[in-house]
Amino acid sequence: MRDMDKIDQVSAFTFSVRMVSSIQVVSRVIELFALRDDPLHALTLSTDGRGQILTITVPSLTPARADVVAWKMRNIVGVEAVAVAADDTNYTGTVRDQQVLDVP
Repeated sequence: MRDMDKIDQVSAFTFSVRMVSSIQVVSRVIELFALRDDPLHALTLSTDGRGQILTITVPSLTPARADVVAWKMRNIVGVEAVAVAADDTNYTGTVRDQQVLDVP
């Protein structure tokens, strides 16, 4: 596959977002998908002693769009870290600026 083909390849992406415990921060993160009417496949919110972890799976994003969403998430006040993973095992590209979360 050519590198240019990877740019337009649509895959499912999972975003894991560590944030302070605040429903306002949760709504700002979800709003990033609502503004473009992106369908969500799964959404979970868990709480630990350090804050909250929001995990969102979106079934059809391009790597470029996933990059933009992750960048915007990291710029929301109250978001501490964002990890992004392509769920499609055929996806061979990378999403820049991945951060590893210690998600239990």
